[in-house]
Amino acid sequence: MCLIRQEELVIDVEKYREASARAHQEAMALSTEIGYITKENVNIILAKAAQRARSLAIESGFLTDETKQQTIQKAHAQARALSGKLKGYPSQ
Repeated sequence: MCLIRQEELVIDVEKYREASARAHQEAMALSTEIGYITKENVNIILAKAAQRARSLAIESGFLTDETKQQTIQKAHAQARALSGKLKGYPSQ
């Protein structure tokens, strides 16, 4: 016959709550990273996709109302950097 002591039956509720919250956070992070859409993470996935699309548009120089300011700023910074490199370059 096996007896279970009272100490073995006591549940640390706070520890269980923390483990459950951590498991939820890790599951959300994993599902978001792999693109597994659920009602809980769809907004996060859509926001990440929108940000990546904006970044790609800016990087490629694709102008939209949403990206034109950043695209022009990036092009201006690149032009200034190139201009600085050309100042000491001998002309032909």
